Amino acid sequence: MELTQIETTLRGWNNMETHVKKLLIAAVICAFPYSATADMTGRRLKAHCERYPQQSELTALCAGFIWGSIETARALKVACEPAGVSGARLTDMTIKYLLAHPQELDHSASSLIIDMYKKEFPCPPSRG
Repeated sequence: MELTQIETTLRGWNNMETHVKKLLIAAVICAFPYSATADMTGRRLKAHCERYPQQSELTALCAGFIWGSIETARALKVACEPAGVSGARLTDMTIKYLLAHPQELDHSASSLIIDMYKKEFPCPPSRG
């Protein structure tokens, strides 16, 4: 293997390591017995997300909660998300949805996220 190939491979690992670290931080924060996650409303999530994408414990909680809810929606196959949608895009979409629907902020944050996800990526009607 040539030196340039090794350098390219190492850069790729460093980039991957950064993403893995961010995901681990979000997962660890969400795993803590943090009372806000048990009764997370749209209003509380919006407050946690106010400074996103700046990195802090609250923005990590924001992104982690959103990504966890999206993973649940994916597992339930409630929408038809195209390939290549990033976590950052899903987070941005969720924050915009929360800002656009202030009347719904007292509802469960996870239900709001799943509603947004279904509206943004609807599945074509099935033909039976």
